[in-house]
Amino acid sequence: MTAATETAPTRTSPGPAARLLRPGLRLMRRLTMAQKLGIVALSLLLPLIGMMAHVLHAQWALHQYSSRELAGLDVHEAIVPLVVEVQKHRGLTNRVLSGDAGATRARDDVRAALRAAVDTLDRRLAGPLPYALDDFWPLLREDLSGLALGRHPAVPAEAFDEHSRLVEALRQLAALNGERSGLVLDPEPRSYFLMDVAVNQMIPLIEAVGLGRGLGAGVLARRQAAPAERAEVLGTASMLTRGAVDIGLRFAAFERAGGAIPGSWAPTRDVLSGYAGLLRTTFAAPDISGDPGTYFDQGSAAITQALALHRDTVVRLRDEIEGRLAGIRVDMALTVGGFLLGLLALGYVATSFYVAFYGALGALLRGTEAVAQGDLARAVSVHGRDEVARIGGTVDAMSRSLSAMVAHIRSNASRVSMSGTLLADGSARLSERTEAQAASLRESVDAVRELSAAAAGTAQSARELDALTGDLTERSQHAGRTMAETVRAMHALQDASARVAEIVGTIDDLAFQTGMLALNASIEAARAGESGKGFAVVAGEVRQLAQRSAESAEAIRTLILGATDQVQISSSQLGAASEAMDGIAQGVREVAGRLRAIADASTQQSHALDHVTASIGSLDDITRQNAALVEQTATASNALLERAAALRDAVASVRLRHGSADEARDLVERALEHLRSAGLDAALRDIHDPHGSFVDRDLYLFAFDRDGRYLAFGSMPHFVGRSLHDVPGLDAPRFLADAWAAADAGGNWVHYEVLNPATGQIAAKESWIVALDDDHVIGCGVYREAATVQRADAFIAPTARRGTAAIA
Repeated sequence: MTAATETAPTRTSPGPAARLLRPGLRLMRRLTMAQKLGIVALSLLLPLIGMMAHVLHAQWALHQYSSRELAGLDVHEAIVPLVVEVQKHRGLTNRVLSGDAGATRARDDVRAALRAAVDTLDRRLAGPLPYALDDFWPLLREDLSGLALGRHPAVPAEAFDEHSRLVEALRQLAALNGERSGLVLDPEPRSYFLMDVAVNQMIPLIEAVGLGRGLGAGVLARRQAAPAERAEVLGTASMLTRGAVDIGLRFAAFERAGGAIPGSWAPTRDVLSGYAGLLRTTFAAPDISGDPGTYFDQGSAAITQALALHRDTVVRLRDEIEGRLAGIRVDMALTVGGFLLGLLALGYVATSFYVAFYGALGALLRGTEAVAQGDLARAVSVHGRDEVARIGGTVDAMSRSLSAMVAHIRSNASRVSMSGTLLADGSARLSERTEAQAASLRESVDAVRELSAAAAGTAQSARELDALTGDLTERSQHAGRTMAETVRAMHALQDASARVAEIVGTIDDLAFQTGMLALNASIEAARAGESGKGFAVVAGEVRQLAQRSAESAEAIRTLILGATDQVQISSSQLGAASEAMDGIAQGVREVAGRLRAIADASTQQSHALDHVTASIGSLDDITRQNAALVEQTATASNALLERAAALRDAVASVRLRHGSADEARDLVERALEHLRSAGLDAALRDIHDPHGSFVDRDLYLFAFDRDGRYLAFGSMPHFVGRSLHDVPGLDAPRFLADAWAAADAGGNWVHYEVLNPATGQIAAKESWIVALDDDHVIGCGVYREAATVQRADAFIAPTARRGTAAIA
């Protein structure tokens, strides 16, 4: 991350697959491994159970459907005899009503059979059925029961029509039964074609035979026929022909579907064809002749043959449906058995996987917990060849590598500790000698203060001497009488002035020597570094006092010279000043006393300066000792740096999730070299390349000018041209000032706070900043919470550092 912005590198928006997986990933990250395995098992079992239930439901539904078909087939088998008996009763009744009394007994027998057939169908429908025909059968049953009791019209045509209506009602009942039982919607081709013949085709075919038989028998019994009757009988012949053709087509389709045509079909087809021919021959002739009983029996024979075909077809249909039911039961048993076997196999495999996987995870967890707790001696052993076993092997290898690494680090840490101990002992001795030096400096300060007081007294005496000399001058004008004495006094005064000049010279020499000593003390204090800064201040003050002493001595010398000149003038005027010579003598004595005071003060000043000289000598010895100790400290510091470098090399192969301080600094140095070799434009392109060598995890380069405007921004090139003030959470003015201070110092770390886009919180960060040119700086930053900042500058000797101004 850069020092001046905490916005994350540009990322492409997640695709539909990533957005689709996000809820599942969030769920899985909140669950334990057992819960995850349970969810995976359920996600496998539930679809399998659902599919199994669906298959079983479909098979059961097909089973129920086939069972309904069988029930419908049973009902249909009860309907067809009833149709035959109604047809037979119709024909016999038509014969009886047409004058054939011989058919009465047969009709009565048929009525008994009709009642039996009605009772049979009634019992079949009254039993448990998966569907109901109650909306149709009761009324039909009442009509059929009345017919069996002889309740029908006495007119042949009306009786015939009534019977035909009942036959049609029975056909409709058969069709309704086929619909509600599902027979007419049979899903299998072979059973469908058999059903179509048995349910849809046979009753109309038998009815056509019955109509021809009944109508023809009545006509033959009357020995006459109306044209309409002839046409109706001949129409039944056509119906027979078409019905036989339709059944033949159904059987052909059934054969193409893989079925075998019933053996009764060929004779039935021949019988139907022969009976149709009989109808055309008998009723197409101009004169109708024949025995109605024989004709009736021939029709009955045709119906019997058709019933035989019907029975064979129904048997085949029943076999198909029952075979389908058996197959469904087998399929259901195989499905359930396969599911149970698969479930057992899945349970066995899942249990084995759970035990093996959790055992491997447990071993891996125990091993990683041992590593986390610092126990690198425990081996991580995971059996197998899967990814968990490979991870276990990797963790074990990592544990061994960490063990060797920690041993190496521990050894170097011990050496660093020893070097640190030496450094600490030297620092303690340096502290003691520094205290002694401070005490000596305090004594020097006291001595300088005494010297200052003495110099002040000398100046005061000189001022008083000047006033007294003026008074003596006035008196000398009136001291003519005492000239000789004045001359002697003047000679004495000249001698005293010479002595004062010598003393002042001595003071001047002392002041010069004191200044030189103070200069040397300043030089030695500068050599002492930080520990001599205090004494340098004292030496400066001593030098200033020495300068003031020299100035005072120069003033005294000037006064003495003036006094000497005045003595010479006074000597030339001895005549006029003889009267005042006594006063001059007295003044000279006072001057001498003052000069003695000056001499005493100068003596004290000399002693004080001697004391200062001795103190400075002691300070010089201490400074030399401190220099030697500093050299030892530097040696220990170099050893400590070597051990620190060894420690860094020991962990240099470890790649962190986040960038570290040394990596950030190396990235800046590499960028500077690349800028010098490739040029600014090419280097900026490489810096902004998201896949280049200058964008590494959260490390990237940034550069800005003195106004805080970005020249480069590795993670977000579109930020180029914007200002530091646009960075959220950053104190831009302070950071800008600190960054340029670090760059002007030759490069340094800059500490600041900024918004971390990963957490959305203000975080501490630091960046290594160096000058790119006179107008731009370049840097790279790391979060202090995410990486350990190694401050190598703290251990680098001052002569090897480009600049170490601390910026916080």
